[in-house]
This record gives sequence, structure tokens and C-alpha cells, in this order.
Amino acid sequence: MKRVDFLRNTAMRLLLSLVAAWAFVAPGAALAGCAGSEALDRCVIGGWRSSGNGAAEWMKRNMPPGMVMLQNTGGGTIVFEADGTYRSVFSASQATERGSQTEGRMEGTTSGRWSVSDGFLNMCTDAQDVAAQIQITAPDGAQSAVAFPVPAATRPVSQAYRCAGDQLETQMTFPGIADPMTTRYSRIDPAALAGE
Repeated sequence: MKRVDFLRNTAMRLLLSLVAAWAFVAPGAALAGCAGSEALDRCVIGGWRSSGNGAAEWMKRNMPPGMVMLQNTGGGTIVFEADGTYRSVFSASQATERGSQTEGRMEGTTSGRWSVSDGFLNMCTDAQDVAAQIQITAPDGAQSAVAFPVPAATRPVSQAYRCAGDQLETQMTFPGIADPMTTRYSRIDPAALAGE
């Protein structure tokens, strides 16, 4: 039973890091503004592509002792429109090992509304198409895969942010974990995302 609990906890931690990397999955009512604010930041308006991998760095810092990161790939794009709406496309894959190997995959698209308030970037997702899966390979080679529905949150996602020129940085914190997850983005031409 302890081994089953460990595998379940490992899988959930891996999935959490994937979701948090693109945590724009909090559907809300289709109303103007987001998180009680209609304020927008001109710097944020435009297209952005994630640079580096804040989720992987955060995962490495917060993994249980003895766990090894085998791979981490992924990224995505997001466009913040001047009318207060946004859209994003993302994919991510992570694998860790501690006796058993655990691999998580997530990809999808989201769209909704955004705003800023008191140094936070707020996102209220109105539509999403997100799929996530965890696969566990035991030491004896036995495999089991579980598809996870990405839950619909009941409130906006708010992250501390800094925006200057062609660089955007967000920081997300999690209950019980003091270390924030930092994600960095570089500005891109939204027209280049027409095919994504």
C-alpha cells in the first residue's frame, strides 16, 4: 500500500508541475474583466513564447530526495489581446525516476479573459481543450497509464508578474511550498501564431 501511495503522490506532483507551467485552465463565467478588475497593462498586450522551462527548474528544486529528472520538454505561446481576451497553445512532457519511472504529458489550448491588479496578472479561462496522461513503468517493466481530466477551477488564476520591453516573467506560488515557480516569456509577433 505504501508503494502505491508513493507512486500516486509522485504522479500527482508531476502532473501538478505540468499544469502549473501552463496554469491557464480555470474556467469562469463569461463576464467582462477578470478577478474583479478590467485594468490592462500595455506592456503585456501582444504575443509571447515561453523561454526556458520554469516548471522543470521548479520540479528539480522540489522533488523528493533520491528522485531523478530524466527529461523535460515543452513550451507554448500565449496572446494577450487589447480587448482583454487571451488565447494559448501549449504542450509539455516530463519524466522522473525513483525506482519506478513516471512520465507525464499534457497538451491543449485555452482562451478567456485577462486583467492586472496590484502587481498580479489575472487569467479567467472561458474555454479549454486540455488532455493529460501519466504513465508509470515499474522496475520489472510493467506499465500502467492513467488519463487525467484537467479540473475546472472555480476562480481566476493570479500570478505575480513583471513586464518590460520584450520580456515577461510570472511567478506562481503553491500552498505549503515557499519556493515560487517562475516562468519567463519572450515577445513574438502574434501574426506568426496564425497556424498554431
